[in-house]
Amino acid sequence: MNHPDKDKILKYVLDVLDTDEIQSVTKHLEECEACRSELRKVKEEVDTISKFDPVIELEPSPVLKIKKSVFIRILKVAAILVIGFFSGYLASETMRSKPVNVVEQHLIVKAPETSIIKYIPASVVDIFVYY
Repeated sequence: MNHPDKDKILKYVLDVLDTDEIQSVTKHLEECEACRSELRKVKEEVDTISKFDPVIELEPSPVLKIKKSVFIRILKVAAILVIGFFSGYLASETMRSKPVNVVEQHLIVKAPETSIIKYIPASVVDIFVYY
């Protein structure tokens, strides 16, 4: 005779076995007095444990409260920095002057057709020639 272990009997009581296993354990319990006795013990233990209802009140630790407040401050500072950055960026974009296109130009100079010397008095021309 193959007896189910205590773990299997506990699973039987908690109703977490497959249908095939439930049928085999039920059939075995009908035939075996020792296993029925074990079943009664396990049921009593489960009933005792299920009656126990502890009330546990946990208060958050002061370290978590401090960390949360520091975290909130950091978030506020970060939000202010992000808003300031984008405000400055937008202001600089609106105040930026439009780009100036520089076009390269060439001046072509032609020699005068008449000499300029004939319009300058001779005394001035003599100064330039001799010095």
